[in-house]
Amino acid sequence: MISPNLGALLFRFSFVIIENETKIFTESDEIMTTPTTGGNNLSNQIYSELRHKILHLELTPGQKISEMQLSQSMNCSRIPVRDAFRKLNLEGLLEIRPQIGSFVPYIDLEQSKHSHYIRECLEFMVIRDGIRQHRYDSHIAEFEEILFQQRQAADTHNLQLIGQLDIRFHDAFYETAGKIFVNEASSSNADYLRLRFLSLENDTNLPRLVLQHQRVLDAVIARDESALETAIHKHFENIYHVMEEKWPCFAPYVK
Repeated sequence: MISPNLGALLFRFSFVIIENETKIFTESDEIMTTPTTGGNNLSNQIYSELRHKILHLELTPGQKISEMQLSQSMNCSRIPVRDAFRKLNLEGLLEIRPQIGSFVPYIDLEQSKHSHYIRECLEFMVIRDGIRQHRYDSHIAEFEEILFQQRQAADTHNLQLIGQLDIRFHDAFYETAGKIFVNEASSSNADYLRLRFLSLENDTNLPRLVLQHQRVLDAVIARDESALETAIHKHFENIYHVMEEKWPCFAPYVK
C-alpha cells in the first residue's frame, strides 16, 4: 500500500513542467509498477510513469524533461528524479546532455532494425523448438481464444486491446516453451518498442495483423517449420509495411 506521504507526492506529480509547459498526468493514467519498499520507492514510481509515457509517445522525441522542475513539482529532492533519469538513460529512453538537459530521444531506425532482426530470429527458434518438444500440443485452444478476442477487437478498432492481445499472443509462445528469459532479453529495445507502438496506432488494416497471427498458429498446428519461418518473417515485416504506407505519421518521431 502507498503511504499517505507518497500519495501526496504522487498527486503533485500530476503537474510536471516540461519545456516551460505544464504536462498534466491525469488520474486515469496508470502507474505501471508495483511499489517497492525503502528509499527507491519514489524513484521507481517516477521511472515507471515516465517510461510508460515515453514508450507510448505521450512524451515525444525531442521533448525536454526538467529534473529540477520535476523535483520541485513533487516537493522532493533531485536524488530520486536523478535515479529515475539514470535508469531511463540506461534503457535508451532518455538522453542526458550535461549542462544542457534531458531529452526524449528520437527513434533510431537502424537500431530498431537490429533489434527487429534479433527478435525475429529468436522467436522462430523458440517456437520451432517448442514444436519439436511438443510444448504447444495441449495449448492450441488457448492460442485460438487469443485470436478470437483479437478478431473482435479488430472489428471494433479497439487499438488498446489489440495491442494487449498482440503482446499476449507472442508472450504465450515463450511462456509455454519455457523460454520467458529469451522474451525478456529480446524485447527491451526502446527504439523497436516505440516503432511497434507507432505501427499499431497507424495500421489501417488490423485484420491483416490477426491473419498473420493465424498463419503462425496454423504452422504450429501443422508442425511445419518452413511455413512457420515464413509466417513469422511476414508478421515482423508488418511494422515496416505500415511505416511505408504511413510515413508522414512516422517521420516526426524518427531520425
